[in-house]
Amino acid sequence: MTIVKPLPGDGKRKYFMIKKVNEKDRLQELRTYEILDTLPEAEFDALTSIATQICAVPIALISFVDKKRVWFKSKVGLEELEMPRDQSFCAETIKQNDLLLVEDAKKDARFSSLPVVTHGSKFRFYAGVPITNPRGYVLGTLCILDTKPRTLTKKQRSALQALSLLVVSHLEMRRNVQRLEMTLIEKGRIEEELRNSQQEYKHIIDSANELIYRTDENGFITFFNPAATRLLKYQNAELIGHHYRKLIHPSYRKSVEQYYGLQFLKKVPITSREVPALAKDGSTVWLAQNVQLLFQKDKIIGFSVVARDITEKKRIDERVAESERRLLTIVNTVNEGITLFLE
Repeated sequence: MTIVKPLPGDGKRKYFMIKKVNEKDRLQELRTYEILDTLPEAEFDALTSIATQICAVPIALISFVDKKRVWFKSKVGLEELEMPRDQSFCAETIKQNDLLLVEDAKKDARFSSLPVVTHGSKFRFYAGVPITNPRGYVLGTLCILDTKPRTLTKKQRSALQALSLLVVSHLEMRRNVQRLEMTLIEKGRIEEELRNSQQEYKHIIDSANELIYRTDENGFITFFNPAATRLLKYQNAELIGHHYRKLIHPSYRKSVEQYYGLQFLKKVPITSREVPALAKDGSTVWLAQNVQLLFQKDKIIGFSVVARDITEKKRIDERVAESERRLLTIVNTVNEGITLFLE
């Protein structure tokens, strides 16, 4: 069930919706503001001060009604920080849809037996407005008290209602700021984790013995790791922005372009091939490289190369092959000699 409550304004009628909810929901909504047991805040203290001045009373409170207590976020003229809920005026106020006015508590059967009326401060006058958030939950009250009976003028009542709206505005602003701060903290944490991951990744790449480089979709180099510069003796500035053909031995460039062109054409994700690279000093470095296409959705945006130096292996293979050729030559020569001898 929803009740429409009129609010004071600048001559125009304004409204907000009060939602009738169970106590569990109300307390859960109150918890979302993280307001209970917090330190005093100037914005709330200013409102209680204004309330005492407008209504000419000694005491004003901004109270939040917890499960078993009424806790005072801001107070003027009172030393206590809180009081039992079942001994308070506010417990009744949060059930109201409008200002609760008690002109003489001793003559009001609902409150005449409260300890705050019969003992201690012996309050006689109370006026409280529900603090209702935009979602219709009553969180607490803005109230004023006096030790003697009194009443309020129409303007004073309207002023109290207007001040209660300002309490809600400060509450919402406060929560939004908290959420923004948490968002910024979380953003900072994610960025820090990302930086750490990037640093770790960079360390791994920089420490790798394998040659690693990346290109854009046209084959121009965008990244080159330290192992690549050590192995091929180029500096980054001499390769970044240059075509990968520069790294391939001239005698193999056409073959390599055809091979990788076919990979691009058929969108083959990963290929492996042994390629002779041309170092800056003119020497040949044989690489066993894996080439992986880089995709953004279905579009190829370049490729990444991870290669290891197999130059020494190639030399050994060549020496073995040369030895085999020599041995075969010797064997053939011996066989020819034996044949001649037999003839």
